[in-house]
Amino acid sequence: MSNLEFKSLDKFPELVAGMTTRHGGVSTGIFESNNMGIFASDPDDKAIVNMRAFIKALPVRLWKIAATRQVHGTHYAVLGTEPPESIFEPGFSVFPETDILMTNQPGVLLITFYGDCVPILVYDPEHHAVGLCHSGWKGTSLRAAAALVEGMTKEYGSRPAALHAVVMPAAGVCCYEVGFDVSSLFQAYSEQLVPFGGKHKIDLKGINAEILKSCGVPEEAIEISPLCTMCDDRFFSNRRDGGHTGRMAAFACLKSVGEVRA
Repeated sequence: MSNLEFKSLDKFPELVAGMTTRHGGVSTGIFESNNMGIFASDPDDKAIVNMRAFIKALPVRLWKIAATRQVHGTHYAVLGTEPPESIFEPGFSVFPETDILMTNQPGVLLITFYGDCVPILVYDPEHHAVGLCHSGWKGTSLRAAAALVEGMTKEYGSRPAALHAVVMPAAGVCCYEVGFDVSSLFQAYSEQLVPFGGKHKIDLKGINAEILKSCGVPEEAIEISPLCTMCDDRFFSNRRDGGHTGRMAAFACLKSVGEVRA
């Protein structure tokens, strides 16, 4: 199993975070091979097998796992010390109609799912809090990344100027073509819109970075992955594959003080 890690997070040994790729799992056919889409119709529950293997391989002690059933919105869930559920794995909770997760508790694994939408991680090293946000074009038009920053400010007292963010791989401006019905929602971001054959190609990763900056996150504290899920075969792509494909997972978890010192 191969997970992507991000250079800007190397200075935070207390944070385990990254994104899965499509390689290294047991799924076959259109879901080959490391499909994390546990809510899709992957035969023989192979996505669950992949998920269990992924969780087991993480270098952190877990007591709670939280995943989203995403609706392209701005609702967030806060993971604290409340007892977890056990959906298909002990300690595994699922949050319906939720696109944003956050926690300040060690050992709580946050998981969100992706085909081409933008995964956004925000980390607060001052308050040891972390959040994940799923933001497609709908979520981006609703400023879901801002909802994450504002939620962390409300829940943990996070200062935007102290935050660090990663905009992970997603459909890139090289490939992501949209019609006027979508591009018209982003006229304030003209630098992230490229005219193309009567339509536009859109830089959703760039727009989300601009949204983070508008919230007060320093530009130098935002890492933007150059990788495009549509033209890089390390990823599943909902658009490239006509909607019939697997999913990657973005993940984040805080280590305990003892684990960091070990």
